[in-house]
Amino acid sequence: MKPHDSYSHYAVRRLNPFQGVIQVAGNDEARAISPNGREWEIQIRAERPDMWGAEPTGEPVTQFLRFGVWTAAGGLSRIPAHPLLDLTTMLKKADELTGFLALKEKNLPFPLLDRFELWLLDGKARMPLALLASSTRKDNLHKPSTRRWHCAHRSLDDFPAPDTARARPPHPRDTDLHPHMSGLERLVALESGHSVAQWFERDDAGGGSGRPLKELEKLSHRNLTPNCFPELMLREEWSDPLDRSLVRDYLHWQSPRLLTLQHIPDQTRGRLERAARIQASEVAETWSLYPRIIDREAIEAARVEARLRQAGQGP
Repeated sequence: MKPHDSYSHYAVRRLNPFQGVIQVAGNDEARAISPNGREWEIQIRAERPDMWGAEPTGEPVTQFLRFGVWTAAGGLSRIPAHPLLDLTTMLKKADELTGFLALKEKNLPFPLLDRFELWLLDGKARMPLALLASSTRKDNLHKPSTRRWHCAHRSLDDFPAPDTARARPPHPRDTDLHPHMSGLERLVALESGHSVAQWFERDDAGGGSGRPLKELEKLSHRNLTPNCFPELMLREEWSDPLDRSLVRDYLHWQSPRLLTLQHIPDQTRGRLERAARIQASEVAETWSLYPRIIDREAIEAARVEARLRQAGQGP
């Protein structure tokens, strides 16, 4: 068998909060992970070395260890490694893996394979409301540690929501630096009622088969049509216009990352591209993982603007 025959390559979503799509390549012995398709973290499975002078504490533990970073232009940059590791074997595995990456980079983005999805259900109809997690394997459908949906890390600035800011201004004593994020998360939490979550196996047509659900047995093994699943991983239809506006503004803010999704219709993709145009830096970071571009001129304009800003020539 040739060295590359055992390797696979695929993509998975970074969820709760959604942060884009991760590219993965490798096998059980070595893997490469990249959030942007340009810089790859190389991890090699090896026996974890014991601490200096420590007595062995049982069977050796093997795990993936960070070995270096690889780019097509710069090659492999290794990080300092424990001297008791078998560095010769690890380097051989890394070289084989990066050779595979060099062949497959032209196929980016890799196919999205996390077809098992954990959805937070709404509290009334018990239909998918917000996506909490995903998996590539049926044997890895864990019970969620939390059923609270998160829209973004608080290390980021709050997303702009002009209609909400005008209609629901914060109290003068409110110290929340992310009122729109907090408001959106409260909205989803209230809509979910008792926060029931269910795993679904999505099919090629976009529908989904519900996995067993102890809390509500009648929902187990139900089959839902594609239009039951929010295409952007959060329900967009809300009865209150201000709630609808808040969700729309959030999705527009997320648009550069949402464009990395692979199974959204062209009409939605075009809408996201128009929203992403004003976020030049984010588009420049993610565009290479867009599976399809509707308005190439707009995306290219955003990339040019990002380069000018980086060079200190832009506004």
